[in-house]
Amino acid sequence: MQSHLHQCEYSSALEGRCVCPFSGCNFIGTYRKLYDHASSGHSGELQMIECGETMPISFANHQRVVLKEQSRGGGELIVVDRLIQPHGAHFNVRCISPNVRGMGNFSWKLTVCLRCTLSFERSIIARANSVSSQLPPEPFVVPSFMGNATELLILINRVESVV
Repeated sequence: MQSHLHQCEYSSALEGRCVCPFSGCNFIGTYRKLYDHASSGHSGELQMIECGETMPISFANHQRVVLKEQSRGGGELIVVDRLIQPHGAHFNVRCISPNVRGMGNFSWKLTVCLRCTLSFERSIIARANSVSSQLPPEPFVVPSFMGNATELLILINRVESVV
């Protein structure tokens, strides 16, 4: 039954549809269809990521990076947003999928190396059906006195669910 809830586009447990995180795109669908849509329609804008491997991400030309995690079961879309505020850059990491029990979780760690090294990590990535430009409740903040935080390192790990 649990695997059916993960795959069925008509399941009420999926609580609606997921919205494409790319600017100007109006695609809305189940999280599996969104993953397929992003893989084919936005392949040039996606950055591939493997769980357990640290990789660089750049915000030099934009305020959002969409990562395509592809470990098992088709993978997930992970969005890293940067919001510039007077006191610094706020970073937030979310997985675009419904928050359904049994789907598995991810942990994340962001590291920025400017005048000194600053790291921030969370044990669970928040899941959301869409992304917004609002400040998250507890973002990773790089103070403005440290410089322009455009290059970061990210580490994503899959966290096995405990039943």
